[in-house]
Amino acid sequence: MAKKQKIEGQSSLSSLSWCSLDEDIIYSIMNRLHYVDQLRFRAVCKNWREANLEGVKYADKLPWMMALDPGSGSCHLYDSFYRRKHTIKTTITSKGIFIGASILASKHGWVLLGKIDQETGHSGLLFFYNPFCDKIIHLPKLHHPYYLRATFTKSPVCSDCEIFLLDVDHRKNKIQINTCRVGDPKWSGLFFDRGDFAQSFQVEYMDGILYATSSNRTSVGAFNVALQEWKTFPCPPDDENHCKITESLIKCEDGNLLLAQFGVNRLPHRDWTIFRLDRSRMKWIQVKRIDNGSLFMGYTPLFVPLEKASGLTDTIHWHECYRPGRYSTRCPKILEIYSWDLIEVNGGIREEYPKLWLLPPQP
Repeated sequence: MAKKQKIEGQSSLSSLSWCSLDEDIIYSIMNRLHYVDQLRFRAVCKNWREANLEGVKYADKLPWMMALDPGSGSCHLYDSFYRRKHTIKTTITSKGIFIGASILASKHGWVLLGKIDQETGHSGLLFFYNPFCDKIIHLPKLHHPYYLRATFTKSPVCSDCEIFLLDVDHRKNKIQINTCRVGDPKWSGLFFDRGDFAQSFQVEYMDGILYATSSNRTSVGAFNVALQEWKTFPCPPDDENHCKITESLIKCEDGNLLLAQFGVNRLPHRDWTIFRLDRSRMKWIQVKRIDNGSLFMGYTPLFVPLEKASGLTDTIHWHECYRPGRYSTRCPKILEIYSWDLIEVNGGIREEYPKLWLLPPQP
């Protein structure tokens, strides 16, 4: 009798299929996988691919990097975990859509780009591109100066994703803000008095407010979307040891907005000064340490949350655009991870192309 029960138990176990795993088990497994491994995991069977994985995250801690060659239209991705370069060769990239394109913004695995009409000097074509799934989403055409600044609120596959474009019209002494959503037939435009706001370095959206840095480095603009109001408030003042060159806004997952100032210092080893916006008083508070993450600066600056055990907290990393293939950082781990050649031409001489930090899209 005992022998018969054992055989029946074995038969019951052998009838189970890996494809019939409970969704909570699939969810737990996916949360422990890196982005590339998640793709492989979901490709195993239909049940794993169609499981409800809302809220699942990938295990990648550091951002990927994307390089775009606006001359040939080629696109390259670098996986920071496996330290592997991927050159994207598809029907989209072969059509030359990236030739002459400029990077405007990136979030949620999507990159917003604009193309310039060489005859008019204005951008006519605006579109999103996702290098992870090789998809394009087109936006309405907008004839606009080359130096516009842009951001967007969510993944463009969301119906409520809103895109913002900001520019300064010096001839009319106006701030111009254009908005639209994916699927809209045209852009909606608003104009505001420029005041002392100069050309914008960068824009960022947070909690209903579009923030913009000014090239005069004395003020930050704030556009309240609900109230349709534009106001400015002061930047942190210069100090005698720091001459500001550029500023970047970074949105953090903990709800903070950071202002990173890069400049020439008289004190050694202090290239960046970081501030946090106290939104209750609209004042900047200097941040001495970034204990919960790291900053990756460039075309599209990122705050990456990290644990102290990673050894990468309180670090800042950025591209040296004038030295191809090099990154300015004092962190040996980052130098080792991102030491890779984007493209080699003419006897191994490296050619520099626009690069940006990029986080993969969530499943």
